[in-house]
Amino acid sequence: METKGITPKITNAAELQPPKIVEETVAQQKEFICPECKEKMQKKEGKEYYMCKKHWGYPDMIEKGEVRERYPNQTK
Repeated sequence: METKGITPKITNAAELQPPKIVEETVAQQKEFICPECKEKMQKKEGKEYYMCKKHWGYPDMIEKGEVRERYPNQTK
């Protein structure tokens, strides 16, 4: 019997429990140095990105050496 479009059968009680929330921000918070200005970047509270005085970027961008200007219209 196919159950297309129906929730799959639960095979054990562990699947009924909600996922555990781990403090990832504390465990995974890394220190990033801006690849452009060599300044320490700080994580914006409640956000996923990091910022220095002139640049911002997500962790995967920073690791690749990519950042974006914070105020592109004001730094010209």
